[in-house]
Amino acid sequence: MSNLEQLNGVTFVPGMCLKDVEQEVILSTLRYMGYNRTRTAKILGIGIRTLQRKLKKYQLEDPTTQTKHSFQVAM
Repeated sequence: MSNLEQLNGVTFVPGMCLKDVEQEVILSTLRYMGYNRTRTAKILGIGIRTLQRKLKKYQLEDPTTQTKHSFQVAM
């Protein structure tokens, strides 16, 4: 396998910082769950408020509603 690995839609490179990996996991799970935050939080094993704080922290936004927190990884 090359330096770039993909696992179920989550792309990572050995040496990526944990923050970037977390963003990728959250974004991939949101997409898989149809941008349903409640289901996403449940499958990730975190509370909905924790997910909301992470979305705000990483400046992610929902493309279906065009709200402030875009679900695009800000790298």
